[in-house]
Amino acid sequence: MNICMVTHDYPPRLGGIASHVFELSKYLVKHNNNIVILTPENDGKKYEPCLPGIKVIRVKSEINYYAKTKIRLWYDLITYGIKAKLMLNNLIKDVGLDVIHYHNTIIESLITKGVKKVPVVFTAHESYFLSLAELKKKRLYYYLSHPDFLIAPSKELLEKAREFGVFPKGYKYIPNGVDVDKFAPKENIFVFDKIGVNNNVPTILSARRLEPKNGVEYLIRALPLIIDRIPDTKLIIVGDGSQRDYLQNIAKQLNVFDSIVWFGARDNSEMSDVYNSVDVVALPSLQEATSITGLEAMACGKPLVGTEVGGIPEIILKNITGYLVPPRDVSKLAEKIVMVLSNSKRRKELGQAARNYVVQNFSWHKIAEQTNNIYQSLA
Repeated sequence: MNICMVTHDYPPRLGGIASHVFELSKYLVKHNNNIVILTPENDGKKYEPCLPGIKVIRVKSEINYYAKTKIRLWYDLITYGIKAKLMLNNLIKDVGLDVIHYHNTIIESLITKGVKKVPVVFTAHESYFLSLAELKKKRLYYYLSHPDFLIAPSKELLEKAREFGVFPKGYKYIPNGVDVDKFAPKENIFVFDKIGVNNNVPTILSARRLEPKNGVEYLIRALPLIIDRIPDTKLIIVGDGSQRDYLQNIAKQLNVFDSIVWFGARDNSEMSDVYNSVDVVALPSLQEATSITGLEAMACGKPLVGTEVGGIPEIILKNITGYLVPPRDVSKLAEKIVMVLSNSKRRKELGQAARNYVVQNFSWHKIAEQTNNIYQSLA
């Protein structure tokens, strides 16, 4: 089949949706599909992974995701949307698409609206979907009045989708996936010695965008409590975002700035070594689908400490692959992280269980097969 993925999140842009679309497309090719990715340019540079069966079409429209004003960001998104809609119409005529699959709630809904004779699938990745579902149901109903099928990567998202009842062909929970060959345990890996971090110190990893919904603030607020118990602990923050300055100011106020390594945004190709260099991975989210960074860390044999929100309880088996805490509960977050860091035997048991659980339930092979079955039923 000829499948068109429509998204403004695709490599070299970093993040969960970008990784999801790339990996899903890669594995869908193995099911005899041809994939076309419709996505904007990034910084004026074309980036096309050399993978057979995948063609990347870049819309000539740059999006400044860190624009100083929302007006500028929305201008970029709308400009991209108008151009992408014209290109999608051309693809329908020239390529003969069998399915259109889009991955962002607002702009891509408008791009795909009005499509005729081609089934449309929507994956509701974003926490923004949940926000609209709670506060602005009429607006969300307008955006979702045309997809034939909805895929939800968390059970929370699935329940919200069911409330609308507007998907004529149905909806299904299919979690995010992970490449269990690429992300796997490695011995004697430590990437932070290059920046002056001793490989014997306890390390916590937060690999997420620095945005409010990801809750990194509460992890930083927990750090003084952790350091009181385990003084040499380092927090490694991988990622960037609108809260960077705000979070650094909090760290200074709490006198833990020097205990944090601000590692910046990293390409996904580097992340396996990053996960293998730390002791525990924290997911202090306030909203979350199936956390891709959580799955990648688990595949590398790392225990997780995460909040009881969204899809996180679906990947953290309580006290088996990690620990769950209430969102915004700084003391509980610190307590569970200290439990992992202070017991190497327990840490290893949790990490091995995490690896086994991911291999059995979240490999991209299985995720792509389930998605392909949906395409087949629609086409």
